[in-house]
Amino acid sequence: MPGPLTIDLFDRTIADIYESALDPSHWDVALGGMINHTAPAHWDVAFLLWERIAPPAGRFVGAFGVNDFAREGYVHSFAGRHPWSIYAHSQQVGTVVHSDEILPREEFRQSELYRQFLSAWGIDCALIAAVDRSGPERLGLVVPGPGDEGSLDELAAALRRYLPHVKRATRISRKLGEANLRAANAESALEHSPCATMVLGYDLEVQFANAPAEAFIGQGHADVRDGRFRLRNLSAQVALAALANGSDTSPSIAFPLDAEGLTPYRVLAMRIDTPIAQTLSGPIEGGAVLLVASAHLGGVREGVIDRYVDWFGFTPAEARLAAMLAQGQSLEEFAANRGVTVNAGRFLLKGVFAKTGASRQAELVALLRDAPDGWVTRREVAE
Repeated sequence: MPGPLTIDLFDRTIADIYESALDPSHWDVALGGMINHTAPAHWDVAFLLWERIAPPAGRFVGAFGVNDFAREGYVHSFAGRHPWSIYAHSQQVGTVVHSDEILPREEFRQSELYRQFLSAWGIDCALIAAVDRSGPERLGLVVPGPGDEGSLDELAAALRRYLPHVKRATRISRKLGEANLRAANAESALEHSPCATMVLGYDLEVQFANAPAEAFIGQGHADVRDGRFRLRNLSAQVALAALANGSDTSPSIAFPLDAEGLTPYRVLAMRIDTPIAQTLSGPIEGGAVLLVASAHLGGVREGVIDRYVDWFGFTPAEARLAAMLAQGQSLEEFAANRGVTVNAGRFLLKGVFAKTGASRQAELVALLRDAPDGWVTRREVAE
C-alpha cells in the first residue's frame, strides 16, 4: 500500500507542476510525483492529454510511464474515438471520476482500446480528471491501471488537490507561449525592415537592434558602450537622451546625420508606451523609445522629375525611379528608400523601359545621363 501524502511531498509536487509551466519536459517528474505516494502498486502510469472527438484527435502534454511508441500509437489509432474519451468529454472542469462511473467495465473491455491496446498491460479502468477546455478540445489528466488492486480513494483525493494547480500551470504555459510567439513575430518583422530599427530604454540601453541597425552603428554614426547607445553627433545625442528619459515631453524628434565620410541618414525617434511585465522578482520595464534610421542616399534634384515627365511621358513615380537610378542607386535601394517592395519597383521599371526603348538598366542609366538635350532635339525635329 502507498504511504501517506505528507505536506512536504505535496509541496514538492506542486513545485514540479509549476516548473512544468516553464519547461514542459518537466511534466514527467510532476506526474510521477502526483501518483508515486498515493497510487496502488501497479498504477504507475499518468498522462496529460488534449483530445477532441469531432474530428477525433489528440496530443500529449506530458506523460509518466508511457513511452514514445505507445503515445504515437494511442494518438494515431484511439484518441477521441474510444468510450472513455467520448463519455468523459462532457465532464465538468475540475472534477475527477472513476471510469466505472461513466462506463461499465465489462462494456469497456469490448472496446478496441482495451482489446487492441490496454489489455496487454491489464489496464481496464482509470481515474479521469477534467483539467481544462479550449474550444472543442478537452485537457484530461488520466491515471489508468488494473481494476483489481483495491481502493483508489486516496489517489482520487490527491488528484483533486493537484487539479487546480495543473490547470493553472497549463494556462501559464499557454500565456508564456503566446507572449513568446508575439515577441518572435514582432522581432521577425523588425529584422526584415530595410531601415535601421532599435528599441531603447530610459537610459538609452539597447533592448533590440535589427541587422540594419547593427550596420548603422558599424558605419560610425554611433556606438554602444556598456550596453547603451551613443550617437556621434553630440546635439542629437542630447536630444535623444532627453526624449528617452522624459525631460523632453515631445512625442518624437527627427534629425539628419550627415558626418563627413559617412553615409547620410535620416533619423526618427518616437516615444512609445513603456510596456511593463510583472514578475515574481518585480516589474520589468520595456523600451521607452523606438529609433528608426534610414539611409538618405540623396534626394532627386529639383525639377528633374517634372522634366522627365515632360520628356518621356513618365508618371511621377516612374520619373522618380528613373532619376534615382540615374544618380547611381540600385532598384533595391530605391525600394528601401521609398518604402515599397522590390517587385513594385520592377513594375515601375517596366514602364520606364517601355517609354524610353531601353531594355537593360545600364542602358537606361546611360540614356538618362546623356539624353535630355538629345531627346528634346529629337522630339522637336520629329514635330
